[in-house]
Amino acid sequence: HVLVPDHRMAGAGLEKLADSPVWPWLAGRVHVVWWSLGQACQRLAVLLFWWPFSLILCAAAGYDALLRRRIRQHSFSYASPLIHFWSVRALLWILIGTLMLLVAPIPLPATGVPVGVAVVAVLLGLVLANSQKRL
Repeated sequence: HVLVPDHRMAGAGLEKLADSPVWPWLAGRVHVVWWSLGQACQRLAVLLFWWPFSLILCAAAGYDALLRRRIRQHSFSYASPLIHFWSVRALLWILIGTLMLLVAPIPLPATGVPVGVAVVAVLLGLVLANSQKRL
């Protein structure tokens, strides 16, 4: 109501300004921006709701991967730089995709967050298990 004048505003010369067809269009755009911000806050709340599950899953995957890495350090196993590279890239794309999905105007499935957390845990395990033998 602050940004878009209407016919109820009194003042010298503002009545003609409120008759412009631009204001209903602008009011619609402002409404869409506020709706998108509300949707992003709601989706962020859902992501934060799953943080205990994601913390447990990522900690378990990370610990397992570090143990596999220690085993590879003392054996003749090969830590693949290709798997490490593509896992890091996939984690970065998932992070970018998550930030973009906060404001995406599409419905998201209810199982999207737990499945996404499981994928991130697997990728984190691959990154840590395939890191260099000597850092």
